[in-house]
Amino acid sequence: MIGDVLILGYETLSERYPLFAQDYADQLDANAASQLVNAPTENLLVGTLCVALCVPLLLPGIWLVYQTLRDKKQWYANVVFFSLMAGAALTPLLHSKMLFLGETYKALLHTDPSAHPQLLAMAQNFRTVMYVGWSVALLFLTVGWVAYAICIFRGKTYLPRWAGLTSPHLLSTC
Repeated sequence: MIGDVLILGYETLSERYPLFAQDYADQLDANAASQLVNAPTENLLVGTLCVALCVPLLLPGIWLVYQTLRDKKQWYANVVFFSLMAGAALTPLLHSKMLFLGETYKALLHTDPSAHPQLLAMAQNFRTVMYVGWSVALLFLTVGWVAYAICIFRGKTYLPRWAGLTSPHLLSTC
């Protein structure tokens, strides 16, 4: 959460950046671009590192989730464990793209317009990788948490069945 705040915790002042809001409005998200441009480079770096370095903290939690399953040799135990691990492993890659995207948008403000097509193409590539990565990470996390909630509801864990209502995925969709 701290990493996200350091990366995205800035005002969206697209009107301050006519280059984004008018000139290139059809090629980028002016609000997102202005938000990243307002973020100091140091904050983008620290935010990215916070997310990357916090992933090892997720791994023991995923291991504990796995430990609550009664029969770890069943296929559903592997679905829960490996889906959650894959989702956690992808998150630093995606946050690092915010750093690259923000720095690319900053470069647009300080370069000759002849370099802008290449910078815009690079930003588009970063966005594409980020969106594809987010989609895959969210798919893994959704499969993992929904499978875990189903395991809880079906009595396949040591947890009481009502605990399935506390699944992070179910809580975040409510």
